[in-house]
Amino acid sequence: MLFLILILVSVARANDFITVISESYSYVSYPDYRILNDGNIIPTLALGTFTPYKSERDPGVIEQAVITAIEAGYRHIDTAPLYCTEGEIGNAINNVTSRGIVTREELFITTKVNPTYTELELTAYCLREGIAVMSYGPYGFMVPRPFRNITARPPTFDDQTLKIIANKYGKSTKQVVLRYLVALSAKNQPKILLNDGNEMPIIAFGTFGRVGVSAKDQPKIRLNDGNEMPTIAFGTFGRIVDITTEVRQSVIWAVKAGYRHIDTAAVYLNEEEVGKAIKNVTTGGIVKREDLFITTKLDFGLNGSMVLSALNTSLNKLQLDYVDLYLIHIPNNWITLEEYDLVDTWKGMEEVKRMGLAKSIGVSNFNSSHINRLLTHNNIRPAVNQVEVNPTHASLDLVAYCQKEGIVVTSYAPMGFLVPRPFRDYAPPPLIDDPNLTSLSIKYGKTVRQILIRYLLDCGTVPISKSSNKNHIQENIDVFDFSLSKEDIYLLNEFNLNMKVYDFSIEIAEALVWYYYGMKVEDFFPS
Repeated sequence: MLFLILILVSVARANDFITVISESYSYVSYPDYRILNDGNIIPTLALGTFTPYKSERDPGVIEQAVITAIEAGYRHIDTAPLYCTEGEIGNAINNVTSRGIVTREELFITTKVNPTYTELELTAYCLREGIAVMSYGPYGFMVPRPFRNITARPPTFDDQTLKIIANKYGKSTKQVVLRYLVALSAKNQPKILLNDGNEMPIIAFGTFGRVGVSAKDQPKIRLNDGNEMPTIAFGTFGRIVDITTEVRQSVIWAVKAGYRHIDTAAVYLNEEEVGKAIKNVTTGGIVKREDLFITTKLDFGLNGSMVLSALNTSLNKLQLDYVDLYLIHIPNNWITLEEYDLVDTWKGMEEVKRMGLAKSIGVSNFNSSHINRLLTHNNIRPAVNQVEVNPTHASLDLVAYCQKEGIVVTSYAPMGFLVPRPFRDYAPPPLIDDPNLTSLSIKYGKTVRQILIRYLLDCGTVPISKSSNKNHIQENIDVFDFSLSKEDIYLLNEFNLNMKVYDFSIEIAEALVWYYYGMKVEDFFPS
């Protein structure tokens, strides 16, 4: 039986609304939605709008409070005819939807026939019957109740027990009370593995879907050289015609949304634009350089003696003194299929790591035999192998091999064929409307995109999410407040066809290079 309590946040006076909205909303990261017994989805935190008599509040206060709340992240607004606030709430909804802040479908609006009083026995009955309980007045007598003639009953906000708990979690006593109510409905909490090997419930204090805040505290994974890497990356690969119009702005949006891991490459021809974006967010005080994890890649076909010069070229374009991760991009020539001298190239990679120009080094598009060659003949193990991983191409054996060797897998093309691939003439399942995916979306209260990114995280990889759409950029990183069950991971594994989006066979490579670069594949590779 689903045990569910929804929290209704309000304040004693209308003029106090705006000052407490941000604090109230920053209390929780999981769960952000629950499924009702009729299949509809309800956000677990609502903004209450009951205030003193209309004559005692300034005109427009409720309207502005609701606008501020929606901009802060609230999607559930509660009102009633008795509150005399429906008119202002309607104005606020019209304001935020007409400005594109949200669509009407993203909001959950509650109003009432008449007020009701919920007792403990009634609450228990509702929970047993699968009826969601919305709990208003969550602060009890901890806030002033001028309409009551009795002395405030404990606890109050200065209660020592509440203070101890607040100090323990670094939160206010208001946030502790709200978190307590949500925790009552927490069952089978997902956990995340910390660097010290301990487990921490994800349901601990967070930000209830406030992507730009929660994402910056995303967990990191420790590489085999001791460096740490954020567990989700923002990818920048795209068509050359879109570089000047999309890349810089997309990276800025991504960093503001909470991404700290940015992935680029010399062959993407966008390092200058990525560098300008990094300059923008670091000089603008959004992040410090040390807060970012920047990955770039060695150009195709270069030997060990060329690595230092190639990396210096990339650093100049990126306007950086070092990169956090430098990768050999591909192991062989797509046209001739001739393998590069990987052992020699890796020696050059080891040298730039020793020089401090690359904090960590790794490979991309390598199979197990390629990696074995490096492990046999070189001194430093690759920290990362970046390969395509998605439900259609799960790379289960390669991922398992890399994990056995202590090599982290970063997974590009996480959406597989769910997004348009104009250079491919066939799209195998799953597609975006696949019934299994939509059922998982409903089950977890997340989009299909978020389900797929969470799948890659739960498989132990670091997904590289790419988009030039601001909403999708934010959506794709809002994945740290849930985990998939083992059964659902196995379900997604069943889609595996060992079919890549970025198949480097000559036929597909020709279409791919023409689509992204507008040139023939033979002109793309150095002779």
